[in-house]
Amino acid sequence: MKFFKEGLNGDTVDKALEMLFKIYSKKYINKTRPYDGIEGLLNLLAEKNIKLAVNSNKKDQYTKNLIYKFFDGIPFIDVYGERENIQIKPDPTTALEIAENMNLKPEEILFIGDSKTDVLTAKNAHMESVGVLWGFRDREELSKYGAKYIVSDWKEILDIVR
Repeated sequence: MKFFKEGLNGDTVDKALEMLFKIYSKKYINKTRPYDGIEGLLNLLAEKNIKLAVNSNKKDQYTKNLIYKFFDGIPFIDVYGERENIQIKPDPTTALEIAENMNLKPEEILFIGDSKTDVLTAKNAHMESVGVLWGFRDREELSKYGAKYIVSDWKEILDIVR
């Protein structure tokens, strides 16, 4: 662990990130699984003619690959990950682009996510936020950042959209 003693310079960090992305790009598609019930939820929402989209901070191609692998039959309006020259969440740019492509006003959209970044994106885009507890954060954090709704089961989302 010699580099910890000497400190990390920019080249070391860049090389480490390059190695990380190289490994991730080979393994993510086989190591990722959707949460239980999500495919069913998306199908039910689509049957209700609710417009669906994805706004992720994962690299754009990774996001698209995962969505098309697990949710190929779901009629998403847009699927976006991190794209060149476009700020990532919590910047509202992509969320607002999705709203425009859906022909909806931002305040007509529920932005669903599992982190403060998602809640802040919704807030920055003037959308209502739904914080979900099956992801990476707890109720306290989602509440602290202003999630309008906090759900612990995907079925609760159906109650919100009725």
